[in-house]
Amino acid sequence: MLFRSLLAVLRDHETRVEALDWPRYAALQRMAWRALRALAAALDPVRVSVAALGAPEALPMSFPHAHVHVVPLYEGGEAARPVRVLSWTHGVVVYDDHEAAALVRRLRDALG
Repeated sequence: MLFRSLLAVLRDHETRVEALDWPRYAALQRMAWRALRALAAALDPVRVSVAALGAPEALPMSFPHAHVHVVPLYEGGEAARPVRVLSWTHGVVVYDDHEAAALVRRLRDALG
């Protein structure tokens, strides 16, 4: 299964989601909401999963910055469980320049 996710990331630095005050948390959630609507419109998944994460220290395949993952899911059941979706068991998606540019155009169009 291939997961093409977006990250909603605040410009200012914070390592823990719970350390955000309400205005910054609300701004982060608004970005995630806009991203999930764009993914749903552009890629037509079965559903979209949203998870607020943040690591207080550098970890393999992560970075110490509060962020929200917005992940389109194309099937249900075991394959769509958060423990599978938010792991690296499926590897990392690498796009060629043409494919990345096409996906960016579709998402920008969906954002309006």
